[in-house]
Amino acid sequence: MAKLKDISVLEIAKPKKKGKEVATTALEGDMVRRYNEAADQIATALAVQKELAPLLIDAGCQYVFETNCVPGAKPINSVNLVDDSLSTVMVTWTRKPKAMDAEAVEAFFEGRQTLAKKLANVNDYAAFVPVAAFDAKVFMVLDTKGKPKFSQARYDAFNTAMLQVAEQFEVTNPLSCSKVFAIQPDFQERRFEDFDADTNMDLMEVMPTSVSLESVRSQEGDA
Repeated sequence: MAKLKDISVLEIAKPKKKGKEVATTALEGDMVRRYNEAADQIATALAVQKELAPLLIDAGCQYVFETNCVPGAKPINSVNLVDDSLSTVMVTWTRKPKAMDAEAVEAFFEGRQTLAKKLANVNDYAAFVPVAAFDAKVFMVLDTKGKPKFSQARYDAFNTAMLQVAEQFEVTNPLSCSKVFAIQPDFQERRFEDFDADTNMDLMEVMPTSVSLESVRSQEGDA
């Protein structure tokens, strides 16, 4: 009896995909050429922005942090950067925090000293905080056909229990809570009191905030 030939996967040639056949029609003028050229220019411009934006952000944040670290100085959030061509871009550092990794933040502060030569405590700058969440699906039950439906009895039971707890503590009690890692309320002020500008730049790696760039145009326009 003949046996099937045992072959390697590499011996199987994958069929070439045929290109999608698209109809072609002619247009008068040069709209297509202009559109394609604009698309190329946009792609080039985006690549330049991607390359330069981090450098400009670092330069802007460095100036903002150096200014804010001076005792008694009026805090600033924005600075205009001007190069040799006299072109201007405004860098704005915001206090809006971005996602953080708790372990990375903890490692950053471990063994670090403040300007007062005191050992920094990570809990002074960030901590886990509870976040309340309400899951309305707890009020749903399956009917005889297996479809979810609202249960007035279950709603009343939860409502009664929550009301009792709320009255006891004079608060509105959430059904469930989770925790998130967040900055302390005074972090954005305390960071400049406790650490120098270079340390604050390093802080942006583990406790980042939103930073924006905006081209500043003169009335005549930049050359």
